Amino acid sequence: MSLSLYCWILGDDSERTFTVKIPKTDNVSILKKLIKEEKAPHLNHIAASDLDLWRVSFPVDDLETALKNINLASYQKLSPPSKKVTTFFKNVAEDCLHVIVKVPEVQPVIALDPSQILLLSCFILGDDSDKTFTVKIPKTDNVGILKN
Repeated sequence: MSLSLYCWILGDDSERTFTVKIPKTDNVSILKKLIKEEKAPHLNHIAASDLDLWRVSFPVDDLETALKNINLASYQKLSPPSKKVTTFFKNVAEDCLHVIVKVPEVQPVIALDPSQILLLSCFILGDDSDKTFTVKIPKTDNVGILKN
């Protein structure tokens, strides 16, 4: 026997809901993996274990209003991940949103200004001098990091 849970990613348009089907014997950790798989490739950049889930029950007829000013602190977080989903979902109402998913923010990678990078031509002592290679290092770093 399985549960069909209607889910929504916090911050998405209220019309971008989706359903995840999970066996009743599975735990929250498996639910996170199923959500990540369902939302691929949009969630490929994060680990399933980093998703935070909350149990809610909002009629789907007026989700936009219900989700507009949502305060997750007033809802039950699905934690710890080892608990069975049936711990949180004994009765699943039809035509309701069941799970809100919060995706962690990913810190953007900051590209260094090319003028701030040193290009070092290197060779290994004892090797042929024509076997050189280039190492890029920010001007602000200590050359000691080259040992790693």
